[in-house]
Amino acid sequence: MITGIDIIDEQHELIKSCTKKLEDVIIKRDKSVYNPKEILNILYKYYKTHFYTEELYLKKMDMNDEHIQEHIQEHMDFLKLLKNIGNADKISVELILNLKKWTESHIMEMDMNDFKEPLT
Repeated sequence: MITGIDIIDEQHELIKSCTKKLEDVIIKRDKSVYNPKEILNILYKYYKTHFYTEELYLKKMDMNDEHIQEHIQEHMDFLKLLKNIGNADKISVELILNLKKWTESHIMEMDMNDFKEPLT
């Protein structure tokens, strides 16, 4: 998951690692010391920081304002979804798989397309 922007790539790896930990706890029933709600809270903070970083870079790029707003809206929609998952009484396997799928899709499609051009 390489965009060519070190800070964004590092954040992607951190998010991926945290998502994997959550997957292990929920899907594989890992009896670790991690609480799924705590992991989701950490993941939410990671995403907020990451999205802020991405948005700063997007605004520096020579990109259509409408497209930037679509990217930002996708971030806001996802943060709302993530908050709802964290507030759910039970965190299902399906929710975690959807979270993982969205993350991979967003990075591989939207981020890779938007950040493929170097900053000028």
